Amino acid sequence: MIFGSIGIHPHEVKDYKIDYDYIVNEFNNSDKIIGVGETGLDYYYENSPKKKQIESFK
Repeated sequence: MIFGSIGIHPHEVKDYKIDYDYIVNEFNNSDKIIGVGETGLDYYYENSPKKKQIESFK
């Protein structure tokens, strides 16, 4: 059996508004998704502004 989890990579937060309601709904309606989390903050590369990363992290 294979299960999945949902996470948001810090490099992706700059490109779009994250629909947290959609993520929670998908999690609640799937028996294959067993976890929801984030992948942290990444300041080494300048792919996404620190402020947007922190907002997503919260």
